[in-house]
Amino acid sequence: MTAPDPAKRIDYAALKSGGIIMQKDDDFYAIRLRLPGGCIPADQLPKIAEVAKKYGRGTVRLTARQGIEIPWIKFGEIEAARCELAEAGLALGPCGPRFRTMTACPGLPVCRLALSDSQGFALQIDRKFGGLQLPHKFKATVSACPNGCSKPLENELGFCATVQPRLDGDSCNGCGLCVDICKEKLWPCGKRSRCSI
Repeated sequence: MTAPDPAKRIDYAALKSGGIIMQKDDDFYAIRLRLPGGCIPADQLPKIAEVAKKYGRGTVRLTARQGIEIPWIKFGEIEAARCELAEAGLALGPCGPRFRTMTACPGLPVCRLALSDSQGFALQIDRKFGGLQLPHKFKATVSACPNGCSKPLENELGFCATVQPRLDGDSCNGCGLCVDICKEKLWPCGKRSRCSI
């Protein structure tokens, strides 16, 4: 009786769940990094480049969910690459049937349209639920304004900051500019009012 092929004993689902993804050429894997909100300190970027050159082919890929993947890593070198990344404070991102790493738009104080701190809120959620084992993959995002740059409607859970218009009759100068755009029709009897936020 011949010994079983060791490659057939690899639990690919477990690898993927831990941020290690088999490529089309099954001799190689990609490592996906965990970057909540798509942010990374600049001083960690050289380590990513170093690992990509040392264990891969010197390239990295930006994922659709604001992450970074390092492709072309041989199976036997995955653990060494992971350890080097961990020493720089970089962890692998959850994949498979888990609560995926949170994404978010830049939010306050970066974006001039932002109504909230989307990054801070995303980090709070990610700390509590990130990587949680679930029956199916679960994606969530935070958008700091109704423009929805982080695509909250395309996730299982999407947060979108909004504001409630407030009537400020004392500020009205009678120009009427607000009348055509005000969906709530907030101007009082006979007097047009400006909505202020």
